[in-house]
Amino acid sequence: MADAQSGAPSALLAEIEAAYVSPFGPGSLPSRPRTLKSPPNFMLLVSHGAACDSFPIVAHAYHRLAEEGIPPTVLIIGTNHRCLGANIALSRRPWRSPLGTSQVDTELLQSFLDSGYVVDEQGHAAEHSIENQLPFLQHLAPEVRILALGLAQLSFAEAQNLARDVARITADRNVLILATTDYLHAGEGYYDQPPRGLHLHEFIRQRDAPVLAAVAALDSELLLRTAGATGMCGLWPAVVLLLAAQELGFTECQLLKYAVSGEARAC
Repeated sequence: MADAQSGAPSALLAEIEAAYVSPFGPGSLPSRPRTLKSPPNFMLLVSHGAACDSFPIVAHAYHRLAEEGIPPTVLIIGTNHRCLGANIALSRRPWRSPLGTSQVDTELLQSFLDSGYVVDEQGHAAEHSIENQLPFLQHLAPEVRILALGLAQLSFAEAQNLARDVARITADRNVLILATTDYLHAGEGYYDQPPRGLHLHEFIRQRDAPVLAAVAALDSELLLRTAGATGMCGLWPAVVLLLAAQELGFTECQLLKYAVSGEARAC
């Protein structure tokens, strides 16, 4: 996990519950979720940041997931930050967190393998963008299965092909498609810095605003243009999610919560 305090199950559980009731969280613990019996009519785009500054924001998505119902399988599309191994990489290993082990949906995995995609654990081994979703999923539904799909740098044509395959493979399956991003990274330790006189948080909000607008419009090409101009960590999972949403006939996007990580930081 991305936060050293999360190593013990009790500590991680406390962080999750605190995130739900945080001033930046949804304000209450989720009700016991029902199992979704038919394919979900929604997707999720969530943060993959560290527990101490993203968990309250992420909690909004999982609170809504509990309300809507949880399907038996979640396809998690994450970022391969270090661009290790294949540009589009599946994982066949079970994924562990202090709260338990998430098994892989082997039938879903095989469908992707049959479509020409490959298993490559190299990028997944040192990656947090998918891993950081496990505590919330396991807290809500310990038996949920997953399939991890890591993306490094893609071309738009590759993203389109992948999105078509994601839509085709999941269309008749009871699978939630979830992608992760973190929008702009700026401030100490990063390339992007606010100009003199502009507070860092306001700088980030200004840079993120057109990116959020592109996501809200379900416009993948606009997202590519705006993210290229402003910066976005986790661009390709978001692009593939939007393209898959179009393939599956989704027409609306709702912003559940946005905040700059430093605003919500608890560490």
